[in-house]
Amino acid sequence: MQRVREVEAVHVFSLAGPARHREAGRHRAPWRALLSWLLGDTDEAALTRDPYGRVAGTDSDVDIAVCAEEERQFVALARGTSVAISGRRVPGRVDALSLLPFSAPERSFIAAAPMEMRASRLTRLWTRKEATLRLSGGGFSRADLVDVLCEEREGRVVVPDAGPSTWHGPDVAYVHDVPDDAGVVVSVATSCPVREVFVWQLDRMPVTA
Repeated sequence: MQRVREVEAVHVFSLAGPARHREAGRHRAPWRALLSWLLGDTDEAALTRDPYGRVAGTDSDVDIAVCAEEERQFVALARGTSVAISGRRVPGRVDALSLLPFSAPERSFIAAAPMEMRASRLTRLWTRKEATLRLSGGGFSRADLVDVLCEEREGRVVVPDAGPSTWHGPDVAYVHDVPDDAGVVVSVATSCPVREVFVWQLDRMPVTA
């Protein structure tokens, strides 16, 4: 049996703050300022996007993933593996429309939870699913075909083939649930197994001398 390559760690930064600054002279989203600081580059041009909107550092061997929500922004960094991230606030309720991206077993899993826990369980499955699909790069039309009912916290997810005319990335993703603030659910997906996921909660941007 061929051994699957394993990487050391993924670092997830959870940054408080609105997605857009309205103050005069502050045009960068917090995640862009954070990445410039982490990568040691003050030039925004060093950050580019691939055809699927994923952020990349032009002169860095670190893979970058960003998910910018209104209240918090999430940045994942990893070396030796592709990485994607999804962070969502738990909705107030679960309705029929919100269940559409899920398979029949996933819907049963959500329905089996106590009423007050269903929205949280749905959001956990969705962030796993969204991170997996972002990693594959093939779009969300296959969402209900991606089974994210992993037996353990760090689980292996098989990504369905998007077809010969559509490019997509890894056909297997490894999803990891990331602890964050109450009411917010975060998951990362990597193309290789990861030994550890480190989470850094930031209420403001680090300041250097």
